[in-house]
Amino acid sequence: MSTQTFLEKCRAIFQQANGGQPLTVGSLAAEMFLEIDKNQDRLISWEEFEKALLAKDPKEVTRAELEEVFKSVDKDGSGKLNKNEVKRLCQESGLKLSDERLDELINEADHNNDGEIGYEEFLQTWFNSS
Repeated sequence: MSTQTFLEKCRAIFQQANGGQPLTVGSLAAEMFLEIDKNQDRLISWEEFEKALLAKDPKEVTRAELEEVFKSVDKDGSGKLNKNEVKRLCQESGLKLSDERLDELINEADHNNDGEIGYEEFLQTWFNSS
């Protein structure tokens, strides 16, 4: 089944569940719904529901997908991610990190201590943390 067909079926279920209106959080599934409810309005919109459906387990991410992400973040094409590029990646991923925590993150991944994260360091850090 293609991703599009899967999403179409999920959207139909979503529409039937509450007439297309956002789903409300009930006590039985509250914890799960609150995790999906990114804006914390206690309603699950289609966009939030779709994003949760398509969320991927970090252990299932392929090397090719990581290479694509790395290249898209490496704006200067240097083959390494500098602090600004890592910061942009974190912001685009919805992570709000202090400069101190960002420096710690880079230092943890920067195995050769050059102040940047090379592709192999990026891969090693990803696979060691998932």
